[in-house]
Amino acid sequence: MKNLSKNGALIIGASGTIGKALHAAIGGTPFTRAELDLADNSEHWPEFPPADVAYLCAAATKLETCEKNPEATQKINVTHMQILAERLQKNGTFIVFLSSNQVFDGSVPFRKTTDAPCPVNEYGRQKAVFEAWLLARNIPAAVLRLTKVVSGPLPITRQWEEALRKGEAVEAFDDLRFAPLPLESVLAALHDIGIKKRAGIFHLSGTHDISYYRIAQMLAQKIGVDSALVRPASAASKGIAPQFLPAHGTLECSIFDGITIPDPEYILFSSS
Repeated sequence: MKNLSKNGALIIGASGTIGKALHAAIGGTPFTRAELDLADNSEHWPEFPPADVAYLCAAATKLETCEKNPEATQKINVTHMQILAERLQKNGTFIVFLSSNQVFDGSVPFRKTTDAPCPVNEYGRQKAVFEAWLLARNIPAAVLRLTKVVSGPLPITRQWEEALRKGEAVEAFDDLRFAPLPLESVLAALHDIGIKKRAGIFHLSGTHDISYYRIAQMLAQKIGVDSALVRPASAASKGIAPQFLPAHGTLECSIFDGITIPDPEYILFSSS
């Protein structure tokens, strides 16, 4: 990957999956990892060094945590994120903010960047609020909305495989769906936006939604056992709230040079 310009980049949230991988992927670029606690008093934060680009990868991302603790998570995802962005932009730093398809209600597939946000859960609302605030400042910045990022086999598939190989039945939710997006594609999109300082809203999405039930069926076929051992189950009946069960999670992808998204089948099983 090409280097960014002389002051390089700043990663906020470099200990997370995307931030850590981003740091490793662009090894030739001067990078600074800012270790700060977004839940802490902003007066305790360190001074930020000059940077051409800042990638805001940190957030309180667990949907249930945001739903149960809206004030605490809003402090991280909105209030302190705004303070952080203001400080960075005063230094002339171009901001790339990682957002989510959760800013939409999931009623329509392949949402466009021009579609108005319509979140139905607290996490999505917080992301939408910060997006709107950042873009309204009229200072060049980018928002990259993502579907579910996958960096390897889903942990649940290991449990399923162990049971299936023993001839035991497994249950998998047929009403819990997502559009898998490979981590490598996310890194390439972030780099493209940062290098070119592409301002505005961008989407990166898996090609289509897939249910956990379908994934379990594919696993059974892959390891050569009877797919009848996989039985559909309802996430709603297990107490998962409807705002966490969208009918659709896909976004209409923005155009990025050299980035193509494989089908979910390849993403989820090519390295397993």
